Amino acid sequence: DYEGAMAEWEKRLASHPGEAQPVSEIAKIHSDRLGDADAAVGVLTRHLAGRAWEPDDAAFLMFRLAEVHAEKRRDFAAAREVLEQVVARFPNTRHSANAHHKLNEVDQAEFKRMTEQRRKGGGLD
Repeated sequence: DYEGAMAEWEKRLASHPGEAQPVSEIAKIHSDRLGDADAAVGVLTRHLAGRAWEPDDAAFLMFRLAEVHAEKRRDFAAAREVLEQVVARFPNTRHSANAHHKLNEVDQAEFKRMTEQRRKGGGLD
């Protein structure tokens, strides 16, 4: 009952608006269980823009957003943009270091996708 689970997370978010986990879980249900990556991006984007988050929470949600872009939507440019925002917003922190690591992973995933498409004889989309 994914709709029910989301409703429960929405209740948690309403009573604890400063918590990032409910936002992340709602987005995760959209992307992983309901197959709606666009809805997940909307949830994360709306909540990131809608309030001032503690740095750890903001980075957590931004990493989730980059993950949805890269893994579910295969939009590597959007994932890269979010990760570059993490680097700029949290310089000289573990968040920045993690974002650099994730940027390398995104580049590798994009290269792998391009290689597979070429091998199959398909074009790049």
